[in-house]
Amino acid sequence: HSLERLLAVAEKEHATVGIEAVAKNHTISTIGRVKHMIERFDSPALGFIFDLANLTPFTGIPETDGSFRTLPSTEAQTAFVTEYLSIVKNRLIAIHVKNYKLGNDGIKIGDLPADEGVIDWKTIIPLIEKSVPGTPCILEGAFPHADDFMSAL
Repeated sequence: HSLERLLAVAEKEHATVGIEAVAKNHTISTIGRVKHMIERFDSPALGFIFDLANLTPFTGIPETDGSFRTLPSTEAQTAFVTEYLSIVKNRLIAIHVKNYKLGNDGIKIGDLPADEGVIDWKTIIPLIEKSVPGTPCILEGAFPHADDFMSAL
């Protein structure tokens, strides 16, 4: 009911409600739940913030065979992002750029600087740019060569 009220006000005020899906303990924790939300709340005021590090399941990005690797393949990352983008489409309003890795226990360690982890941003950013051109990227976390990193993308 909260989202219904928020969207009603946002529509009236010509604003956007931005939702970020976050794996595990959040209500909107999977790509499937994002899809369900869009189907249930078909509002032009509903937007999404894509944080790949946060949306990645705690065991990592699944490979096509269902397994998980410490370093997910480019194909697995591309498939995961492409699935998300095919659902969200032009509702994408921003991208959070940061990273994650899997710990020795196989569980995700998140909130790493964009250049310290397993996400292949040089592959992912062009996918997003092709799907939703001009989407703002928000670099999360300071690191020494952040400007060089973003310029390289």
